[in-house]
Amino acid sequence: MEKLLKDVLERVTPSKEEIDALNKFTKSVLRTANDVGIEATVQGSIAKGTWVSGTHDVDVFISFKEDVSRSKLEKDGISFGKKIIKKLGGKPELVYAEHPYIRSTIKEFTLDIVPCYKMKSASKIKSAVDRTPFHTEYILKNFSGTQANEVRLLKRFMQGIGVYGAKEKVRGFSGYLCELLILEYGTFLNLLSSSSKWKLGQSIDNEDFGTARNFDDSLIVIDPTDKNRNVAAALDKDKYEIFINACRDFRKKHRIEFFFPNEVESLSKDRLKKDLSKRGHLVIMEFKPPKVVEDILYSQLRKSAHTIVSSMKRAHFPVLGYSYASGELSHILIDLETEFLPKKQKVDGPPTDVDQKFQDEFAKKHKKRKTWISGGRWHVEIDRIHISPESLLNEIIKSPIDYGIGKYVAESLSKECKILASAEILDSDSEELGKFITSYLSKKKPWEW
Repeated sequence: MEKLLKDVLERVTPSKEEIDALNKFTKSVLRTANDVGIEATVQGSIAKGTWVSGTHDVDVFISFKEDVSRSKLEKDGISFGKKIIKKLGGKPELVYAEHPYIRSTIKEFTLDIVPCYKMKSASKIKSAVDRTPFHTEYILKNFSGTQANEVRLLKRFMQGIGVYGAKEKVRGFSGYLCELLILEYGTFLNLLSSSSKWKLGQSIDNEDFGTARNFDDSLIVIDPTDKNRNVAAALDKDKYEIFINACRDFRKKHRIEFFFPNEVESLSKDRLKKDLSKRGHLVIMEFKPPKVVEDILYSQLRKSAHTIVSSMKRAHFPVLGYSYASGELSHILIDLETEFLPKKQKVDGPPTDVDQKFQDEFAKKHKKRKTWISGGRWHVEIDRIHISPESLLNEIIKSPIDYGIGKYVAESLSKECKILASAEILDSDSEELGKFITSYLSKKKPWEW
């Protein structure tokens, strides 16, 4: 165990060359911000010293006074951000979160210039990003010298098991949440030991505010800078339970794959054919991803997948599961128990002991069909609209907005969308699709490859 963690730590701790290059870059950014006339600070894991080797995401916040209007903050924030990045030789890209900010890739660094209000208290913030400087200050004040490395181990462990990152693609543990967990438990191993016993509703309150009872989330970690905020509020319940399961598995068998998992090995054509033959019916929607930021893309993929599954269930297709992913192409997979439904469908009508007018309305609606009484209520048999999932999916593709599909995904579906069933899946040579299907069918955890 000790040797394993030492090896991992060597791989995740930034080298002197990395640190020097990063410091040189951040100083040039701050100097440039000062030159264009705006106050700027470095925030996030780099400011707190908890960043992992190989991750060169630089968050620079430019501050505005509290009395500046929201519209002026956004306008001036974009303007200053563009000026700073252009002076650094980068190409500005406008990105949208709660409010817009500027991003650019310069050399090996991804630089975000984020406007925020300079607040005196985290409990009185005007936008979500305003609390970030308070988080940085709190961690720097309370961390011991060795705890930064404990955070690095935790981040790499969570990344390896697929639960690190609060953005929509993962909906897992944020960097700040990792730091607070280490503050609470002291070390990575102490956290793993304790979290192996966690249940739903586990609460942590570093400052003893006593407000955990006000929340009903899978994990409750009260923000030390704001007693009315749960830092883990956005954590997906499945990701929380995967973390607990991984902690238990790791304690039984210490393996490097928990930190650095192997690549998914796509099933061979013969094995895939065999696996598909044992299942009911698998259909995959394949389309070009809309050109939006990743957070919006995955938010809409999730919403669209949920909507499609709900539509399938309303049409009486027995859904076993679903998944979605995006790379060069976006995919939404629906796993069904059967390929076809009967052409006829029984519809239940009103009970026989309700007001006669409701019974008459049912009879009038189905006057061209035979109705009958069974089990104390009226019934009728009608023709089913969709007997195959492909039929329903084609209707959704024609009118995606009507079905509640996310706006940007709907636009992509309307342009072009392929429906892949078993034959088309087996014909595909896409490595991306192969790994996506293999991950779904195998049900293997990331550390089991």
